[in-house]
Amino acid sequence: MVDLLHRVETAGGRLDVDDRGDDIDYRKLVWRFNKSEYRPRGKELQLSYPGWFDQNQLRLEYRDWFWDLVEAPEVQAVASKSHLGPLAKAFLESKGDQFVTKESLPRAARIIESIVRHAAKVGIATRDPRAVDERTRRNGGTAREWSGHIELELDEMVQRLQVRELPGRGGDKFDYYQDGEFDRKRYDQVQRLPLWQRNRNYWFVPTGKLEVRAARPGFSFDGRKWSDTKSLSTEDRLGEVFRFVEVSRLEARAARQRADAIAERKERDREAAMAQARVLFRAAQEEALLLEQASVWRRHQEVRAFVDELQRRDDGSDEALQVWIATGERVAARLDVFKALSTPAFPAPSAEDIRPFLGGRSPKGPERR
Repeated sequence: MVDLLHRVETAGGRLDVDDRGDDIDYRKLVWRFNKSEYRPRGKELQLSYPGWFDQNQLRLEYRDWFWDLVEAPEVQAVASKSHLGPLAKAFLESKGDQFVTKESLPRAARIIESIVRHAAKVGIATRDPRAVDERTRRNGGTAREWSGHIELELDEMVQRLQVRELPGRGGDKFDYYQDGEFDRKRYDQVQRLPLWQRNRNYWFVPTGKLEVRAARPGFSFDGRKWSDTKSLSTEDRLGEVFRFVEVSRLEARAARQRADAIAERKERDREAAMAQARVLFRAAQEEALLLEQASVWRRHQEVRAFVDELQRRDDGSDEALQVWIATGERVAARLDVFKALSTPAFPAPSAEDIRPFLGGRSPKGPERR
């Protein structure tokens, strides 16, 4: 453990390892390290594979572990018969997705109100997720069937919460047939149930026990859960809910900062590659210009030598030879690059001009091709 700690910290918090021929189980080692007293407070060691194609190349690096830094706040539970705000009232009115039986509805509404009030106290905006999803559908978008009961706005993300009643055991499956005959009365009885109960396909057995569920990305409410226990009620555990909310907010901010840092690094690399590509393109321009002028100069020398030979052979008696000399003089004059030699003018390169010098990068940005 101490050796691993020393190696990671010496490497600046990021250690690349090639475990070929290494009999160390790094997954187990990282797990044990994170459970030990050697783990720095607020940090967790993570194992990743930078090159997915090579599972022998490992990377061990520290990531923020905000659970060390965030304490569960005290959340005041709303008393019975207290005034309820819009979200709690909307929950009581929306029978299709309450996920709570009639007897437990008042308590569930108070839990929602407790969450909303504490959110307002700590500066977190709340919204009705059903209204948000309805606007999304009206605008042509898609949304999941179950929206949840509270949406918290957390800087880089939103967090949705849902209150549910825990089902008891022994609920029978819906069966619309008795002795082979369709039981219309039973069918109508099922159809009168709230949508959340009909979708279960089993009779819901009430327990009176409630829980708060947090949505995972995509709004599937199978993430964190805080339920009634033998020693604590869900109301007693609302501080844990807000601890999770704060950790999620900090993790989202850290993820955004990492993404921004990666994007900035890519942009810096791209700008450096673009600058180098412009240098290489200008060098290619200069080389091409010089080779072109050198080629013209060599032709001028050849023509000049030919004209000189014509003049050496001219004794004034051959008219055709005079024509050839005159023609040669004109061509030699045109091919004399030193007569009109001026400062080279190179046009600024376009994005496509420098593409061949970028080593596969796009001149239009780090995420484009």
